Amino acid sequence: MEMQFFTRPTEDEEWFNFWKEHRYSFYQGIGINSKNLRFKEHGKEELAHYAKSACDIEYKFPFGWQEIEGIHNRCDYDLKRHMEYSGKQVFNYNDPQTQQSYIPYVIETSAGLTRAFLMALCDAYEEEKLENEETRTVLKLHPYLAPITVAFLPLVKKDGLDELARTLRWELKRDFRTDYDHSGAIGRRYRRQDEIGTPFCVTVDYESLQDKTVTVRRRDDMRQTTKDFLRNKVVSSALDLLEERGFLSQITHPKELEGLLSQGEQNFYVGIDPTGSSLHIGHLVPILAATHLVQAGHKAIFVVGGATALIGDPSETGLSFLEFNYQILQSYDFLTLFERENCRLQIGGEDQWGNIVAGIDLIRRVKAQQAYGMTFKLVTRSDGKKMGKTEKGAIFLDVNLTSPYEMYQYWRNVSDEDVQRFLLLYTFLPVQEILLATKQKGQALNQAKDKLAYEAVKLIHGELKAKEAQQAARSLFSGNGREGQVPQLTLRVSDISSEMNILDFCVMIGLCSSKGEARRIWEGGGLYAEGKRVEDISSQCLTTLLKGNSVLMRQGKKKYIRVMLDKKEA
Repeated sequence: MEMQFFTRPTEDEEWFNFWKEHRYSFYQGIGINSKNLRFKEHGKEELAHYAKSACDIEYKFPFGWQEIEGIHNRCDYDLKRHMEYSGKQVFNYNDPQTQQSYIPYVIETSAGLTRAFLMALCDAYEEEKLENEETRTVLKLHPYLAPITVAFLPLVKKDGLDELARTLRWELKRDFRTDYDHSGAIGRRYRRQDEIGTPFCVTVDYESLQDKTVTVRRRDDMRQTTKDFLRNKVVSSALDLLEERGFLSQITHPKELEGLLSQGEQNFYVGIDPTGSSLHIGHLVPILAATHLVQAGHKAIFVVGGATALIGDPSETGLSFLEFNYQILQSYDFLTLFERENCRLQIGGEDQWGNIVAGIDLIRRVKAQQAYGMTFKLVTRSDGKKMGKTEKGAIFLDVNLTSPYEMYQYWRNVSDEDVQRFLLLYTFLPVQEILLATKQKGQALNQAKDKLAYEAVKLIHGELKAKEAQQAARSLFSGNGREGQVPQLTLRVSDISSEMNILDFCVMIGLCSSKGEARRIWEGGGLYAEGKRVEDISSQCLTTLLKGNSVLMRQGKKKYIRVMLDKKEA
């Protein structure tokens, strides 16, 4: 398997080192023991005549160190030879950022799939001596690589144990690669799963029929623990999933609600007030939670507010007489849906708890029946700021207010502490996949951020827009000049005063939130114009910069704005 990465001639060694570390981290990420991995740098006498530098990643097999993957800086040799024999100058690239023409250098990685597979097997294979002098053969594969993640084993194939084991398997099949094994003694089945690398075995016995607990056995140390967390997978998988993904804040009568949801399809409702021109991503949480409930077999009723939207429900201010009616109207909505649609559950953000409880109380007083409420956490970032807010304002769902590229960049730039939480809330990826993806640090966590950005944009704008935003972001990061998705701003030259310097200009176009921030970024070397680091911030330099029809400004590695200049009134 080969990959060829094109780069500027001046950045080839930087990208060569990047791909070395990235590929080494990949093997660590799939569970390969670092003690069995090493780099082998090629000396000058070993280099091919066209190569500037080369390195192998080697693995220590039982028969010695062997190459797993090679990383080579092939310079511009391949493209030059192609042009030489084709007679066409097709690879002279005009870089719009540097205004230079060059033949790109090639960084090539080449990995052997069969070697990597053999490495994974060798690294995972162990023969352990047990206390009874028996030998246990076990394949300690990383859960990413294990063909089966969880095996469900009924103690015996009768008395309902097999049906319960199959039910549990189906409940977890969404998030895990599962197996059902009922053949032979339980010890023999454990050994069988050890030999094929299954990390966990879940045993269903007669106690499972009474209290819904199961025995979970770990492959690596053979420890067995009794767990009751699977009980809700049978009783109410929807509530369990919402809890597992971090949605739940409060539930009225949780045990009774579990029983209700286990009886089959239930109607529930969520209210939305159209008080703005568009929803932003902070509003998505109840909608996504409702989607999970629908996927669990329940029916959603969305109520778009009329009178409540006119009143509003500002939580940060005192309650006016008009706003007092908001709770009355919302309570009446719940009562009406209870009577007409047999809707017994209302969901919403945790700021709606009082209104939901008031509706439940009204139903109890008028109908003498029980209704239920469920609220979800109001999402904030790890820095305490509201979800979906930036220096420029909210991240809206309306494509005319926030482009897919801007939304992609917002998700891509979340803090490391927020990645796992946001993947659980804002994507439908399996929980196990998210937990494994966010367990790593460094480059692996950056890949998780890419996944978050892609999945979130795909959810809102569709797969095509998500791919376009991803390609635009990667193109700009690698410096190849493609910027179709970059935010654009048109300014009249007459609006730019002669006293304005580059720092003022950055604030004006929204690249920086304040002049102080712009200065800090500039002093740190993170301010760029047309791909070149800004050294001079004077008004004279700005005048020179604005002589063309447009200018591409960049803050750091990922924040871009293309400023189009209207000179009609100049």
